[in-house]
Amino acid sequence: NTTYSAPSMAVDGNSVVIAAMGAGHRLKFYWAVNGTSTWHAETVAGKNTTYSAPSINVDGNNVNIAAVGPGHRLKFYWAVNGTATWHAETVAGKNTTYSAPSMTVNGNSVNISAVGPRHRLRFWWAVNGTATWHGETVAGINSAYSAPSMTVNGNSVNISADGPLYRLRFWWAVNGTATWHGE
Repeated sequence: NTTYSAPSMAVDGNSVVIAAMGAGHRLKFYWAVNGTSTWHAETVAGKNTTYSAPSINVDGNNVNIAAVGPGHRLKFYWAVNGTATWHAETVAGKNTTYSAPSMTVNGNSVNISAVGPRHRLRFWWAVNGTATWHGETVAGINSAYSAPSMTVNGNSVNISADGPLYRLRFWWAVNGTATWHGE
C-alpha cells in the first residue's frame, strides 16, 4: 500500500512527475523518464505532514507541490529538477485550509486555491523565488463546497468549485487585482 489520496500529475520536460499522499500521511513524489518503466520514489515530507490529495506543477526548473498539512495549514514544497532536496513553506497557517488545493503557474508566480473556514473560497499567490504568500478571499461564507479547480486564462485566473445547492460556480480575476467576479 503506497497511495492514500488521489494523485496529481504533470509533465516535466522528458519526464512524468506524480505526487500523492502516502502511508502515515507522508507526501510522496514519483518520477520516470518518458519511454521507461523505471519509477523513482522520494519522500517530500515525512510522517503526519500531509492530510489531502496534493496538487503538483512544473515551474521552469522547479517542481512544486501543495497539500494540506497538520492543523489545516496550507503547505507548499519545491525542489530544483535533478535534486532530491525539498524545501517547505507554510502558505497559510492553522485552521485556514479545508480542501485539497489546486495550483497553477501564472507568469512569474505560483497561484493556489482551496476552501477555507466556513466554506469560503481562498486564493494565495507568491512571486517565484520568494516565500512571501499573499492571501485573498475569492468568495465569502458558504460559497464553496468542494476542492476547487484552477487555471490561468490569458491575463486572468479562473477558479471553479461546487457551490451551494450543488451548483457549479465560477470565479475570475484579472492578474494583479484582488477583484473576483463570480458567475
